[in-house]
Amino acid sequence: MKRSIMQDQWYASANAKQWAMGILNEGNMLVNISKEFEKFFDLSDLLPRRDELDKLRILQFTNETFFVIALNKLIKWLDRIDNAEATRIVNEFEAKFTLYKNVRNMREHDVEYYFGEGDKQKEFIVQDRSKRFAADASSTIILDGEYLIGGMLDVNKVIKYVTENIDAINGLEHKFMQKIVESGELLDPPDS
Repeated sequence: MKRSIMQDQWYASANAKQWAMGILNEGNMLVNISKEFEKFFDLSDLLPRRDELDKLRILQFTNETFFVIALNKLIKWLDRIDNAEATRIVNEFEAKFTLYKNVRNMREHDVEYYFGEGDKQKEFIVQDRSKRFAADASSTIILDGEYLIGGMLDVNKVIKYVTENIDAINGLEHKFMQKIVESGELLDPPDS
């Protein structure tokens, strides 16, 4: 059975809602992981705890990757919604976090970038304006209250932005579901 435009809008908004919640879950997990790293500031007992530190670093790296993938998914789904609120969120997000696609692509294609084959190789390594650090896109920088994935994308600022807009994102899903219910349309699964 063919889907209606309203069903497509609902499906896109439901997926946007899921990815927004995923961003908040992953982001808060990353903030908690960064707090766990504080336990390792005493270098005198680092060697016996190296395995624990390695596990934490691996958890951090993989969750950062999931975080940037979720960002990309959120924006892609919102961009499919024909609605002024969705458009506002996409435009604001892309203006605030201009490098989110680069970080996501560089994380997704880290092998190629490491070997000098990435499309934006010159952007793989960044130095912040105040020259406090240089980082490649696979790095994590936690400095002065900033949690920067790849030295470019601040997890705390993304969490704040998504939190400020989560009600609007949830409202989109509710709005389209309400229209479908009112119209009497049955929800069909997306065509394969």
